Amino acid sequence: MISTFYETINIVVNISGNCRKDIHKALTEAIAGMGFTVSHASDNADIIIKGTAEILNLDLNDPVWFFVRWSADFQLINCRDNSIFGRFKFSGKEGHLSTDEAENKAVYAMGKRVAAETDRYISKYLFRLPDLNLN
Repeated sequence: MISTFYETINIVVNISGNCRKDIHKALTEAIAGMGFTVSHASDNADIIIKGTAEILNLDLNDPVWFFVRWSADFQLINCRDNSIFGRFKFSGKEGHLSTDEAENKAVYAMGKRVAAETDRYISKYLFRLPDLNLN
């Protein structure tokens, strides 16, 4: 079997925060979907994605709705020279009739945004694409 260019690049995902497992899973699936290899050993990594993913309950004195705020702060690091080639920080607010569903919505929104930005930065870095301002 011939390995592709994507399979030769080892990416390590290192996330902290109270929803790290859910965002780690979403980001790992997105990276694998791009064709890259996700590794657990940072000693042979080409790229490390390091970040924090948090969800906090908000008390907005609403008797019906429950709200949470999510925040994501990530860096993409080239392991060969320890340079940071991507950095992003986002936050958002989600609400629902239950706290669990508000948190589920927040995890989905954060995972989608983190995966999209990671894809954009990795593609731009590896292929030296111009800034397309996709926002």
